Amino acid sequence: MQTKKITILTILLAVSTALLAQNREAQIRPGDRLNSTVELNQIELFPNPATDAIIVNIKDTNLSNVKIELRSMIGNKLTIDIEKIGTNRYRIPLKDFATGYYFVVIKDEFLRFNKAYKILKK
Repeated sequence: MQTKKITILTILLAVSTALLAQNREAQIRPGDRLNSTVELNQIELFPNPATDAIIVNIKDTNLSNVKIELRSMIGNKLTIDIEKIGTNRYRIPLKDFATGYYFVVIKDEFLRFNKAYKILKK
């Protein structure tokens, strides 16, 4: 019983750390002022809360090998069929999942990018 509690706490700590981690990079483009920065990898998830599906839209990205995972609140990886619906735009079906909170994890292992977003499935 104690081992199970420690495992759950470890998973929750890992997910919390992923949520708090900020992975921002600066890029200077022609015409930018030298002291300005551009935030890369702007990620939008909508609608939130969702009923049937959620759309992931990644803007101003340098990610080349994007992986998207859906995880339960306790960190279990769930099997999903992600549909690519455009350039850097994905649809994640939620219809078959129970009502509750989930984490959408977006990562690119090559660039060490890893962010988690909390969503509500109604």
